[in-house]
Amino acid sequence: MSTQEWPELVGMQAEVAAAEIRRGSPHITRLQVVSPGQLVTMEFRPDRVRLHVDADGIVSRVPRIG
Repeated sequence: MSTQEWPELVGMQAEVAAAEIRRGSPHITRLQVVSPGQLVTMEFRPDRVRLHVDADGIVSRVPRIG
C-alpha cells in the first residue's frame, strides 16, 4: 500500500519535503507548492500532492494526495 499523507514533513523546507515524496512515491507526478492565500482548484488528482507552505517556504500542513 502506498503512502497517502506525510505528517513527518510538516516543518521542513518545501524543496526537502518534495524530494522526500519523490523518493518514496514515484506515482506522484505533480508536486505543487501552495503559498499563503493562493487559490487552488478543488478537483481530486491521485497523482498530485500539494505542499502548503508559510511565508518562509516551510511546510505548514500535512501534505496528502489529492
